[in-house]
Amino acid sequence: MQLRITMRKESMTAHKNLPPDLESYPSKQTMRDRLPPEGLKKHDNFVKQYQIYFKSQKSAAEVLKVNQVTVSKQLSGVILVSMPVAERFSKFTNGVVARDDIYFDYEAYVYDQKAARTKKKNPSLA
Repeated sequence: MQLRITMRKESMTAHKNLPPDLESYPSKQTMRDRLPPEGLKKHDNFVKQYQIYFKSQKSAAEVLKVNQVTVSKQLSGVILVSMPVAERFSKFTNGVVARDDIYFDYEAYVYDQKAARTKKKNPSLA
């Protein structure tokens, strides 16, 4: 039995069907790359505290109740530390590492930035 595989021309261009705003989006950009200075400080603090309290990503994953892959992504800045994970970390350290020392609310930051831009454009909305 002979199997014949053919490729459609469209499938050879991977990014052809992306929305316009995603075409220019850098594929290797992490959440860390988009953080303001206060967010960077909290991420750096998370990495430093992780190195103090855990010997491996696997042990951190067990304590924080996430997958090892999640810990890896948090350490590299691909994703940010979530509120529940920050709370578990704080509980594990008996409050030595405060939740607010390692958690950055990126969604609130983005909302505040948009609100500030809207306020500048339309001062009457203030």
